[in-house]
This record gives sequence, structure tokens and C-alpha cells, in this order.
Amino acid sequence: MRSILSILSFIFSLLGLSNIISLANRGVITEMLTFDTAGGSFIFLFNLYGVLAFVCAVLAKKDRYRILLLAGSVILIAATLTLSFVGMYGFQQP
Repeated sequence: MRSILSILSFIFSLLGLSNIISLANRGVITEMLTFDTAGGSFIFLFNLYGVLAFVCAVLAKKDRYRILLLAGSVILIAATLTLSFVGMYGFQQP
């Protein structure tokens, strides 16, 4: 069971990373992964993959890959939260 959580953590990390990469390229993948939503639900779904990757990495089997999964998911969460903060407060209409 715990090895499945390692695989899930890796998959969620890839999905979250593809969200960030897709934003630089017209956002086609981001629209698919966030179900073409807007507003608060987009911010929630955009950050969801990083959080799920972190939770699965914490509960995964304790081996050397767990540390890499934890570090990657923490970096992913920091990146998505930074982009969410910039999106919410940096692009407001005056």
C-alpha cells in the first residue's frame, strides 16, 4: 500500500509540474487539469495537485525516494502558492 502512495505522489507531482509548465505555453494543459474553471475554484485546483503529492509523500514507504518526493512536493507547493499569490494580488484592476 505504501509503495502505491509513492507512485501517486510522483504522479501528482508530475501533474502539478505540468500545470506550471503549461502556463508558459498558452495554458492548454492547465485548462484540462483544472476542468476549465475560473476564479477561486481554479486557484484551489491549481494548488490541489501539490498538496496531494505532499500528503502521499508523507504517508509513503520510508526509503530514499521519499525524501526526493517530499522535497519535490514542497518546492511544487511553494511555486504554485507563489503563482497563486501573484495571480490574486498582482493582477488586480486599479
